[in-house]
Order: sequence, then C-alpha cells, then structure tokens
Amino acid sequence: MSEIMLIYRLGALPQEPFAIPVSMIGHHWTWQTLIDGRMTLTAFCHSTACAHSQKLNLEKLRDKYGSDAPAMEWDIRPKLKCAKCGGTDVGLTYTPDTKPTGDLASPYRKAKGG
Repeated sequence: MSEIMLIYRLGALPQEPFAIPVSMIGHHWTWQTLIDGRMTLTAFCHSTACAHSQKLNLEKLRDKYGSDAPAMEWDIRPKLKCAKCGGTDVGLTYTPDTKPTGDLASPYRKAKGG
C-alpha cells in the first residue's frame, strides 16, 4: 500500500483534508500516476480572442503515449494546440481530486446521512 499525505485546503471551513499519494509529490508524473492520483488535467488557450479550455482525457492520452510516458507540463505543452482556434500558445492546469474519501469524511456529515 502506498503512503498517503493529507493536504488541507486553505479557506475551507471546517478544513477537510484530501489525500495525495506521496509518490506524486516531487516526482515526474506519468499518465498512469495522474490517473491513479485522480488528477484532472485541463488545457487552456492563452489567446484572449479564444480563451477556450478543455479537460483532457487522461485514459486516451495514456493509451496513445504509454502509461510510463512523462506527463509534466514541459513534456505535454509542445504537443498541444487549441481545438477551437488552432493556436499553440496553451497552458495546463493540474487539479487534484479534493473530495474526502473513506474515513476522512466529517463525522457530523456521516451522522446526518450525507
């Protein structure tokens, strides 16, 4: 079983931790580690006339490039172009899944059936 690090969101009241596998911290991500870590990867166009954004399908990208292929911003960005305007000035946002899981859920919420 891999180690889990609990992260607390700033500004959340009460603060609810979410888990990030320790293997994802400080290492180069691969397509499979992003999937295993329940991350979301969103690409967005920097063109002010376009400003298109789209969630990337991590499973399709894993199947195309391989599960151990690097999935860091500097590896991916040169391969991307905007699906709307065709521009190549794109950015990426990596977002962890912040939903509490398992025993991390609030005891109050459990008592109220939520």
